[in-house]
Amino acid sequence: MSAVEIWALMQEMVFVSRDLWRVFDGIDGPLTPMLSGAPRPLGSFPTDHGDIDLHVGRMLAFAPLALLANVAGFPTLTLPFGADRDGLPLPVQILAPIGGEGRLLALAAQLEAEGRWRHRHPVTGLAT
Repeated sequence: MSAVEIWALMQEMVFVSRDLWRVFDGIDGPLTPMLSGAPRPLGSFPTDHGDIDLHVGRMLAFAPLALLANVAGFPTLTLPFGADRDGLPLPVQILAPIGGEGRLLALAAQLEAEGRWRHRHPVTGLAT
């Protein structure tokens, strides 16, 4: 990738970040699904190959909204918010504007207070 191509890509990232600010007009932070389905088994995304496009394509299909926050540089927080039929956690993602980490933690505390996620088995040292 040439320096000119890298510069153009960085400019696009700046534009995405600028445009994403509008999402926060009138809301604390968008709550989105983190994954397109249930969590995948370990090894589902092998990295022992050189096909970056294939890898990115798989990741985008599995976690389509994660890239947006990463490209824009916005802080996000992911937490379990329910379970599928097999008891696997189904995560949600909260976004905040740049510098909004405190907002993320406050929103996460509110979601956790809803009590939609419980560990199926006791976790040593974790308050129940």
